Amino acid sequence: MVWFPNWTCQNYTMGRSFGKRCPYCPFSFDQKSNRLIYENEICGSNEYAPLDDLIGFFNSNFNEIGGHLDISGGEVLLRKDVPDILASISHTWSITSNTLMTSAIERIISNGSIKRCLAWTASYHPLSNRDDQFEKSIRLLSLHRPARVTVVIANSTIDLLKDIISYLKSLPITGITWHMDAHGPDEIDHLVWQAEQVVGEKIRCLAGPPLKGVMCRVNENLLAVSPDGQLYPCATFAYTNESPISRVSESVKLSELPREVRWCDHECFACCDHIKHV
Repeated sequence: MVWFPNWTCQNYTMGRSFGKRCPYCPFSFDQKSNRLIYENEICGSNEYAPLDDLIGFFNSNFNEIGGHLDISGGEVLLRKDVPDILASISHTWSITSNTLMTSAIERIISNGSIKRCLAWTASYHPLSNRDDQFEKSIRLLSLHRPARVTVVIANSTIDLLKDIISYLKSLPITGITWHMDAHGPDEIDHLVWQAEQVVGEKIRCLAGPPLKGVMCRVNENLLAVSPDGQLYPCATFAYTNESPISRVSESVKLSELPREVRWCDHECFACCDHIKHV
């Protein structure tokens, strides 16, 4: 299960930071509707499901999800009650965060839920000009659950890779994972080759070109929970706000949800890697 507490991030919420999207991000954000925009279409809702509904849903389905919750976004910690939710469930959890919000990390540490964190992935954005805040949070985390850093490479950051490597290796982290987002330019293969010459290891493509016509295990291997508490059979539907199968407020038992394998003609852009592996 992947829980998306929040779709937004500081990098495209104008007025809250430098207001500039990461160069590889396929989304923009409409503040009036509080919704994501993908190719000029309004998609994922950023309304928040009530805290009690989420806690009740996760706890009642503890065994069905193997006692583990994967948390991604958007920037997860922009949702202020995430530390409270983590403190109120007994699940182990893994998180992907830009790790800039030190106050939220301090709350997670102080309430003891950090002990159940199996993996903290810190997304480093070299163009955000927030290295001081990033380093402060990384050093705080290292005392409890050292983070692994992931860097998404874009054309505009190829020339910065040596400096990025030097900076990150000076921090108390467990390692660096390099990604290339295939939503970017057509010359993706050449960019991957360039980057691999610098970092000296394999670059993993974060997603892939949108796919259609694939065998998809609907609700078999992945269930997504959106910020507003809707349940979706895959991450793509969660992003585009299509075909929810239930919601957390309905006290649903996951064991009762339909599971099937079907031919999917939806243009998938969010979980292409997942489909390819299946």
